[in-house]
Amino acid sequence: MATVIIVLGIIGLIYYFKRRPKKETVIEIARPGLPPHIIAVNKLNELRDKKLWQQGEVKQYHSELTDIIRDYLEKRYLVKTHEKTTGEIFAGLSYLDITEENKNELRQILLLADLVKFAKEKPLPPDNERSMDSAINFVLKTQRVDLPESVKGGSGHV
Repeated sequence: MATVIIVLGIIGLIYYFKRRPKKETVIEIARPGLPPHIIAVNKLNELRDKKLWQQGEVKQYHSELTDIIRDYLEKRYLVKTHEKTTGEIFAGLSYLDITEENKNELRQILLLADLVKFAKEKPLPPDNERSMDSAINFVLKTQRVDLPESVKGGSGHV
């Protein structure tokens, strides 16, 4: 009796798998995404519009600000930053094509955020604004510039 039930179960499974509707194969075409600097500037502007620090959410403001910058660094320079300390990030950035001025701007943003997040520092309103302005500045100054084909030498003119 048990073997009859097992055989019927197997036949039922075979019937089910043969008769069930086939899933259509969908081929998705990869679309080029927005450049990292555009994404970062958009997110920074959205953060500014939230007015978190003006509502007393200073820690949240600086956390989101540094997350946006870390995302930008990962996408722009292909370096892992989210599980690293500020010191570890800067050790890795020393090998990248970033000017000292831009590194210093980034350092100020991240160090103030560290003080806010871990030492419960309460920055003054101009310091919060400066962090946002510096973050946008950093992104705009370090964005990848793609040269047109004519500049790259692909124009074919003699």
